[in-house]
Amino acid sequence: MKRSNIIILILILLVPAGLLMHNLSLRAAFQHAKAEPMRKYEGDQRYFRKLPPYHHIVLEGGVRTKSRKRRNGASPNNVQARIWVGSVSEPALEYRADMKPFLRTEVRNDTLYCWFEADNFGEWRRVARSYRELEIKVPGIVSITADSINLDIVQLVQRSPISVQYTNMTVANIGYTDLTRLNLNGLATYMHISGGKVDTLRYTLGDESQLTVGAGLVIGKKELVKAGEHARFNVIGVAADSAMVR
Repeated sequence: MKRSNIIILILILLVPAGLLMHNLSLRAAFQHAKAEPMRKYEGDQRYFRKLPPYHHIVLEGGVRTKSRKRRNGASPNNVQARIWVGSVSEPALEYRADMKPFLRTEVRNDTLYCWFEADNFGEWRRVARSYRELEIKVPGIVSITADSINLDIVQLVQRSPISVQYTNMTVANIGYTDLTRLNLNGLATYMHISGGKVDTLRYTLGDESQLTVGAGLVIGKKELVKAGEHARFNVIGVAADSAMVR
C-alpha cells in the first residue's frame, strides 16, 4: 500500500475516534455538573426612592456629555418615561438599575428636574433599555415639560388645571385624564389622549404637531390657541371638526 494511502487511512480512523473521546468527555462533565441558579440581569433591578414635594416636572431626554455639559436633543434611543398623577400620597421615583450611573435629578424651586449625563455618546448607546426605565409618581402637579423623550402619562387625575408642554417627542401619550382644565402645547410632536374627561381642553399645535384623541375622551369645551404648519387634530372613530384647526 502506498504511503499516502496509509496516511489517509490513519486520518480517517483518527477523526471518528477523536470525536468519540470528545463526546465521552462532555458526557462525563455533564453528569458531574452541579446545578446553579441563573444570575438575574442587574439592569432588570429597580431602584425606588421618595422625593421632596414639588408641583412642576421638567424632563430632558437628550443626553449631556460630561466633558461639554451640553445636551444632544437627537440622542439615540430616547429614554422611556412614565408619569402617574394622583395615584400616591407623596412624590416617588423608580428607575432601572442600569440607568443609575446616568440619571440626574434635582428638586429646586418647586420643580423636579430629570436629565441624563454620560462620558460620551458611545457609552450612552451601550446602555440596555426596556419599556419603562423611569417612572414618576406624584399626588398633584401644575405643569409637565418634556423634551426629546418618549413619555407615557398614565393618568392625570386632579381637580386643579394642568399645563403640559411637549417638544421634539416621538411618543407623547396620555392614557387617562380627569381634569377641569388641560392646557396642551406641542411642537414637532405626536400627541395622543386615550380616554377620560376634560371640562376644558385648551391646545396649541406648533409646526409638525398632531393631536389625536380617542372617542372615549369626553371634552366639555375645546379652545384652539394656535395651529402651525402641517398641524392636525384627529378624533378616533368620530369625524373631526374642521374648525378645530384653521
